[in-house]
Amino acid sequence: MFLQRHALPDVERLLEITLMSIDLIEIPRSVDKEISAAILLYSVGIFRHIGADGNTFRLLGSGTLVQRGSRYGILTADHCIHRCNPPVRLGVPSNQRLYFVLRGSRTISASTDELFEHRLAPADPKRPSRGPDLTFIEIPPGERLSRFRAFSNFCPLDRDPEILLQEFAVPGRCFVCFGVPEVDQNITIRNDHLVFNEGKFQAFMGILKDIPRHRSKWDYTQIAADYVSSPTLPVSFAGVSGGGFWGIKIRRRGEVYDIEDYQFMGVAFYQTPVRKGRRYVRGHFVRSVYSTAWRMLPEV
Repeated sequence: MFLQRHALPDVERLLEITLMSIDLIEIPRSVDKEISAAILLYSVGIFRHIGADGNTFRLLGSGTLVQRGSRYGILTADHCIHRCNPPVRLGVPSNQRLYFVLRGSRTISASTDELFEHRLAPADPKRPSRGPDLTFIEIPPGERLSRFRAFSNFCPLDRDPEILLQEFAVPGRCFVCFGVPEVDQNITIRNDHLVFNEGKFQAFMGILKDIPRHRSKWDYTQIAADYVSSPTLPVSFAGVSGGGFWGIKIRRRGEVYDIEDYQFMGVAFYQTPVRKGRRYVRGHFVRSVYSTAWRMLPEV
């Protein structure tokens, strides 16, 4: 599945990324799989179950496992857990339970009082398309964190965002939006464990065409889903909110392609309506997720 080139609207404080299709580039399918496997190590699907009623089980969004200082947790969009009905309140007892789906459909669950939340940038319901919209679900030290670390990796957020921009936000770089689309999910619970179709994490890829230099406290980017040229794209990106944007360095040596490096670069939080066969997925970019958001909570 590919994200196509597009022209961005004039949105205040939007760091423009224009993507063009990579289906004309001779990147082998094996490299596509390698990219997905690498990012999947850091990715989670976030599900919620209320009480004993299986009908209340639903996907809330996607997230990225990150480390900030000595704290470990999941960086996601704030609205994923606060704009659902009822909202999720972490740090207090409730009849809700969260399920985090990792690679290979491995599932780790937690009650709401077993996790903590740092609302880095609460979403504004009156302007959901513009942000900011970020939250950090902290996983306390203990057996549950050990399980996460046994199955997955945590991306350290200690790098200088300006260096990352220089290394990854350059024309020709491959970018990936990674998450769990809500459409076509087949979800059941057996013996208190989530069971759903394996392989429902999806990567949406494109090539960075150009990037105007822009500085602001919160930086944003958006990518286009062109249904005319890529009709197999999901009809909705609901569920991908909170998922990661990743920059990929692909090295070519003759006819051989491999991944040279990859880096977490942002968090998706909004999809526009479809107009003229195209919609946009908007997200926070590098300065927001590595620097600005954490200034709101200097102790983190």
